[in-house]
Amino acid sequence: HVINFTLPQDPNNYLHRICRPGLAGTSGTSISFAGEDDAFALPPIEALIGRKIQCEMPPDELLKSVPRRH
Repeated sequence: HVINFTLPQDPNNYLHRICRPGLAGTSGTSISFAGEDDAFALPPIEALIGRKIQCEMPPDELLKSVPRRH
């Protein structure tokens, strides 16, 4: 399995990352975390791999601000 905590700006780097399990002769799942800054990297990656990447938003309760402690 591959977990990307950011999306690379170069689509070829994304392809290289997600293909590693296949090169080792195994199958797996690729999960990528992406924020607003990563949104612009997604269309070129999808164009390179020839498919749309399934996107899921976290539940609202995970998006609430956490109070700061001083």
